[in-house]
Amino acid sequence: AVAAVAAAPAPAPASQPQQAATPAPTAGDWQKIKAAGKIVVGTSADYPPFEYYDKNYKMDGFDIALMQEIGKQLGLKVQFRDMAFDGLGDALKLGQIDAAMAAISVTADREAVLDFSDVYYVGEDAVLAKKDSRINKITSAEDVANQRVGVQKASVYETWLRDNLVDRGLMKPEDLM
Repeated sequence: AVAAVAAAPAPAPASQPQQAATPAPTAGDWQKIKAAGKIVVGTSADYPPFEYYDKNYKMDGFDIALMQEIGKQLGLKVQFRDMAFDGLGDALKLGQIDAAMAAISVTADREAVLDFSDVYYVGEDAVLAKKDSRINKITSAEDVANQRVGVQKASVYETWLRDNLVDRGLMKPEDLM
C-alpha cells in the first residue's frame, strides 16, 4: 500500500500517441494545503482493514489512522473523500483531492501519472471460496480459469487476471467480475 499524488506522466515511446501532460505537484500545491490548514485525501472505504466504515458509519482502518497521524505531524486537518477506487487517479489529476490513500499498489501505468510514497505495507494475495464449493486447491492461475472470479475494479488483481487469463483466451470475459 502506498499514498499517491498527481505527477507529470513519463514520456510515451515514439510508437504510442502522446497523452496530455498532467501538471506535476509544485511548491504552490503545498502552500495551498498549508494555507487551507487541511489536506483533502481521496480513499475508497470499501477495503477493510485498510479503509472502511465502522458500525457508527465513521471511516476507520489502517490507512485512515496513518493519514490522520501524518496530518497531525504536519499540523493539518485531514478531510477524507470517499470515492470509487477507479476514480482516485483522475480525482488527483483534476485537483479534486490533494492525495489518495487506499491500499494502492504501485504499477508502471500508475507511476506514469502518479507519485507514490515509500511502500509501507507488503501483503500476500489469496483466493477465497465457499467451504462447500467444488474448489479444493488452487496452485496456478489456470486453476481459476474456469471459475467466476470477483475482484475490485481497476485493481492489480483485475489487470493481472485480464492479462493472464482473459486476454489469452483461458477465461471467459464474463467470468471476471
